[in-house]
Amino acid sequence: MLWRNGASPIYRVSEDESGNKTYESTDLYLFTDNEGRFIVSGLYPGVYAFDVPSGNKWYSYSFSVGDDPDSSVLVHVFNSYIEDAEIPAEPYSLAYHYTDLSLLSNEEFWLMLYPEMEEAI
Repeated sequence: MLWRNGASPIYRVSEDESGNKTYESTDLYLFTDNEGRFIVSGLYPGVYAFDVPSGNKWYSYSFSVGDDPDSSVLVHVFNSYIEDAEIPAEPYSLAYHYTDLSLLSNEEFWLMLYPEMEEAI
């Protein structure tokens, strides 16, 4: 199941010594396309999360951003790169973490969307 045409705020996630996670609001939003993909760029290294509603439940999906400034994060929502779910704090029913994200340069991103442009580049 893909989360198509969805939107969510992006939260910065921190964890204390006891393993308790804190979600801090940012000014950024995530939007998925009709194939469940989203692009996030310009994030500082760290762990980020977003909300996914399903019926009357909310799920948290998190991902880590490395320190490569030339890359964007491309994620296929609900794909096989998600670790097993954990039970988080309220209001979430489950929390997932992406373990292997695709990092694309701007050129790779546009070629993925418009492969016919390769000759023009």
